[in-house]
Amino acid sequence: MTKLGIMASQISGHLIDPNAYIAFSMLSTNSVQVYIWNNGTGFGSKFADPSGTQSRTSVGIRPDKKVIAVGGATPSIQAYPWSQSGFGTIYSAPATAYTTQAYGLNWTSTGNDIGMAIDGSPYGVIYAWSSGFGSKYADPATLPQSSGRMISFTPSNNAVAVSGDGASPWVSAYPFTSGTGWGTKYANPSPGLSEGGRGNEWNPAGNVIALSEGANSPYISAYAWSSGFGSKYANPATLPAENGISVAWNNLGTDVFSANYNVSPYVAAYAWSSGFGSKYSNPATAVSNTTYDVSFAA
Repeated sequence: MTKLGIMASQISGHLIDPNAYIAFSMLSTNSVQVYIWNNGTGFGSKFADPSGTQSRTSVGIRPDKKVIAVGGATPSIQAYPWSQSGFGTIYSAPATAYTTQAYGLNWTSTGNDIGMAIDGSPYGVIYAWSSGFGSKYADPATLPQSSGRMISFTPSNNAVAVSGDGASPWVSAYPFTSGTGWGTKYANPSPGLSEGGRGNEWNPAGNVIALSEGANSPYISAYAWSSGFGSKYANPATLPAENGISVAWNNLGTDVFSANYNVSPYVAAYAWSSGFGSKYSNPATAVSNTTYDVSFAA
């Protein structure tokens, strides 16, 4: 993954339902921005920004749509109450805090735990959540590969994956139990990613995991999943324009999305039915700069 400091206004997006909304975080002023999203038509009106202008590189929406968490550095993670009126007053910081850049955030489907992928050791961090940040879970016995870039959970919350671009295998997956924590690392996917694990997310059924890849084609990949990595799906016929950095599914599992950097349009969307389908047309109003994160919460 290209290091964060060399890009002036990279953004990340996280879509939340219902209504629905899409939120972006940026390495610039007004670092968290939220828009209404209209399924089938696209972007709607924009909400007022939260107070403060600290730059952010990731965003994660709690499944009940009542909290928006954002990641960056110093601190790595912050969280705001969210309602249809917009942002509330920021929550207190976690007791075990980090100042390493957080590139990816995700919640369990119950909203009882939140994970972040960070650039430094231990590369993946998970906190309990109950009306605010709770305790940090103990690190796994085998840490993910270096330079954490994204973390996600299965819909049933029984596994967690951390992508990283510091070293092969580029993605590490583990059993996970809320209240207990990380399990023993699963075997690596085969064939593996070409280079640079940037993003990961399971489909709503939990039987496919999509992965974004860095500098090398195909930039997005998908594998069957059943208590570990299965066979790799064929690549999409029309690849994303450039380096993959994050992936997401819609709440039905019928569409899969890719966030990309360096080359416009910075995002790509595909139909999905037992594999990649046709690529959707690009948005009429283009995303203005490199995207860092895109994800849905139904």
